[in-house]
Amino acid sequence: AGKMAAALYDVVKALDLELPEQIARPLTFRTTESSGEGVAVLSGTSRQKLRNLKFAEDATAFTNLPGPEVDRLPARSQAQKLASTQPEKQTGLQVARQILNGLALIIAFNVMAIFMGIGQGSSFWVHAWPFELLLLAGFMGIITRASQSVWNLIPTGILFLQGILFSYFSLTGRWQDYTFLWVLQVAVVFLPIIGTFNLAASRFNQPYFARRLGSASFLGAIVWAALLVFISLLLF
Repeated sequence: AGKMAAALYDVVKALDLELPEQIARPLTFRTTESSGEGVAVLSGTSRQKLRNLKFAEDATAFTNLPGPEVDRLPARSQAQKLASTQPEKQTGLQVARQILNGLALIIAFNVMAIFMGIGQGSSFWVHAWPFELLLLAGFMGIITRASQSVWNLIPTGILFLQGILFSYFSLTGRWQDYTFLWVLQVAVVFLPIIGTFNLAASRFNQPYFARRLGSASFLGAIVWAALLVFISLLLF
């Protein structure tokens, strides 16, 4: 205590501060063993001079303090929830295998559509050609899922929405409607961009959503392309 007082006095003197004439006595406290006030608190070098400290170790050890239940900590529960949805990191070989498998499926779909449309002549391609855009969107969905990058959702969404919009024009033949449906063209471009930037700026688990949305884009594009081919074969 004397060393601490001397050190504090030197600091006050160096800062050119005025000391008060009277200083209030420190607060005291009681313990269960000592009902009177004025229990001494020893620390620093004064505590080190004490020979027998074992008698108080059980009562003063900080490890004996009751702590909060681990399962009730919100940070831990959030971390567990995040870990449950955190996708595993994939190797380059696994990513390449997924991309090649998806590419093979899209090529097989394209070849099948070509053979199915041979008997229909040019009328099939006049009405069914947007399915190529949908296949590209499906391929980009596979890349999004494999890479776990939300930024690939921009080209994926643009190709997918563009394929849907052109499906309407090709099936109905009402290309003149573009004069007032051009607003949808703006939405086709800007909706994926705005949505992706909002997702990237959020606190959501981006790799998780990239995998989910990539898979959904792939399945949606394949289903829509299959419907477009089927309708073109049936009606034209």
